[in-house]
Amino acid sequence: MDTKYWLEAEWTSLFSKALAYPKVPTLESEHDYKRYFVDLQFVLPGSFKHEYASYMQKIPVEPFLRGGRDHLAHWVLKIHNSYQRYHGGKIMTLDEAIQTYLG
Repeated sequence: MDTKYWLEAEWTSLFSKALAYPKVPTLESEHDYKRYFVDLQFVLPGSFKHEYASYMQKIPVEPFLRGGRDHLAHWVLKIHNSYQRYHGGKIMTLDEAIQTYLG
């Protein structure tokens, strides 16, 4: 499936979930969010599935989960900007990404 049909909605979803994450997460929250972000690599459509899995290996989510909401949002931004860099897209700050996807 062509990314133009779903990728922007996926970034919106990822940033939304990161910003809904607790500022001070419990172990249960860390576990639940880790499971979500790790398992996502198995259900994303097309080639993005493989790219996301590669980004997950290079930038593991676990340390960012321990840091709370702001750290997790920066992790999503790192994944986003890695994708953008590879595909010649716009590299964003966190504020720009939030405005673009959650405006």
